[in-house]
Amino acid sequence: MFLIAALLFWSLLKARPAISQFLSSPSSLTSASPHPGTYKVRYKEVPPGICEQRDDIKSISGYVDVSADEHMFFWFFEARNADPTTAPLTTWINGGPGTSSMVGLFQEVGPCSMDSNGNLVNNPYSWTNASNLLFIDQPVQTGFSYSTTTPGYISPEDDSVVVLQSDNCPPDNVTSGTCGTYSNPNDLIGIPVSTSAAASAFYATLQGFIGAFPQYARKGFHFATGQ
Repeated sequence: MFLIAALLFWSLLKARPAISQFLSSPSSLTSASPHPGTYKVRYKEVPPGICEQRDDIKSISGYVDVSADEHMFFWFFEARNADPTTAPLTTWINGGPGTSSMVGLFQEVGPCSMDSNGNLVNNPYSWTNASNLLFIDQPVQTGFSYSTTTPGYISPEDDSVVVLQSDNCPPDNVTSGTCGTYSNPNDLIGIPVSTSAAASAFYATLQGFIGAFPQYARKGFHFATGQ
């Protein structure tokens, strides 16, 4: 009886529609390119409560398009206890290379974190107490920074991206619910393969951000990284 029930459950599991999340390119973003020849920045203000809890502190996230196929994600927070136009700018990246700076944001120095129940909580020790704080996902294809995109899922064998030819996902027992939109791992044109190449794209991202928001970088610049 147990075997029959188990086989019935397995057949129902295999018959379930695959869980997937396919995303289009970000839209409804404000574009900024203040000077000819500078990098285009696409951004939006993040509502209070998404991370920063205070409604008087501005938060901005978006992309710096450093090339046609390199879109670098950033998330910026104004200083809490200082005038953001006179506070220094600190830029944080996580190590690896290839580790998302959202680790640093939510687990280390950002203005919010998650408690053991998955609830968003304030971080009273955030570096934003004294500085404007900019998080960048780098190099491209790390975190939310993307190149060309493709439907796919994560291989349970080696955690690589398995590219699909359409939005039709294999069953969840194959994909473990990871079917969705990914940066195409087979499109390596423009993808940094050395420290110097990654540094160039990172510097371009800084140029784009500071060009769009010069008021946040007038009183000193600091760079920090963490594993």
